[in-house]
Amino acid sequence: MTTIGQTTTTLKSRMAQLQTSHPTSLLPLLDVEGDYESALHEKFADHRVRGEWFDLTPLGDPATAVIDALAELGLDIRPGRQG
Repeated sequence: MTTIGQTTTTLKSRMAQLQTSHPTSLLPLLDVEGDYESALHEKFADHRVRGEWFDLTPLGDPATAVIDALAELGLDIRPGRQG
């Protein structure tokens, strides 16, 4: 499962909050500046499991799927790219 969300606290704090309700260890895959949450939720709506949780595994590597979606939104964070 992949969660796509924005936090008003630190990533570490948000991870701790999410971890208390998740049975396996969570690992942050990506941390970007900016508000892309709504656009990403819309992009991956067909893969929503519940709330901000998505099953992106049918798209391949979840981090790559999100990075590619961010590039479509104008934030190209792939290595060797400007963005």
